[in-house]
Amino acid sequence: MFSILKRICLTLIVVFVLMFADQAQVIRANDAPSNIFDALSFDAPAWQVSEVDLGLGAVSVFQAVRDAPLVLGKATAVRVMITLPTNVSVDAKIALDVNGKLYERAVELLGPQMIVIMRVDEPRVLAPVVIKATVMPTGLVRDPNPANNTRTATYQTVQTVEKIVAFFLPVDWTPEEQSRHNFNVTYPKYVQDASDFFIGAYPLATEQISIDSMMTPHVLTPFEKTLVDSTGKSSYRNLLALYGSIAIAGRRYRPDAIIVVGIVPPGWFSKNGKPNTAGLALMSVQGTVLSQFDPVDINTAAHEVGHLYALYE
Repeated sequence: MFSILKRICLTLIVVFVLMFADQAQVIRANDAPSNIFDALSFDAPAWQVSEVDLGLGAVSVFQAVRDAPLVLGKATAVRVMITLPTNVSVDAKIALDVNGKLYERAVELLGPQMIVIMRVDEPRVLAPVVIKATVMPTGLVRDPNPANNTRTATYQTVQTVEKIVAFFLPVDWTPEEQSRHNFNVTYPKYVQDASDFFIGAYPLATEQISIDSMMTPHVLTPFEKTLVDSTGKSSYRNLLALYGSIAIAGRRYRPDAIIVVGIVPPGWFSKNGKPNTAGLALMSVQGTVLSQFDPVDINTAAHEVGHLYALYE
């Protein structure tokens, strides 16, 4: 009888130990305290942060260029840099007061530093833009040092008068190349993506940039696409003929175009004597540039147009 009771007691002890061993293993796997009784208490788990010192490292406003005067009517964003202890994760709220209008966003921050970008309304009045940014932890977490949670920045505004009408013209696309690159689908998307980048990159109001395009390729003569002479040097005479041909063709379809952007098929420059070239601009031919089609390179057209405005690498 005693042996039976002893056996039962030993069995219960083993089961009891195994239950707690299994439970402790699960909690440790979740980075919880190894003490099972602490874990079973009603207090907040020890691994949760109860307070954290958040800080605003910098607040800047940008459109095409960061820390420059803001253009009236251009898409605008605010960049907030937040610091907190390394490897600490906390939920927080960022609030922006922009000339009296409030913008808020809930974010999850992870130390030691995070960048948050928030879109705000574009300025419409020729007056300073004052931004007050604040970050605070949410939930049960408190910040013991709220003095460094707020920063203010002031930016001047400018009104631009320049207008750009850009016309994208497919150049020298053969039927075979159109078929190979699924031209009817990929070309319109490329133009749209390049246009979005163009509008975003240039410091002009959105309504001051107009972009148009067409699907009918302009075909070049052999002389116009012979970019180098027999010695491998650039043929300026041929280049002038090339750009003149593109300029006339583009303005035949869009007479008010300030800039005609010729889009040649992939590999066109290498095929015609200019390897390692993605785009081309001639300072002596204002208002016309060449860019080679590449669905993942949407900035070359805008880059080449920049040369026409005396912007260089």
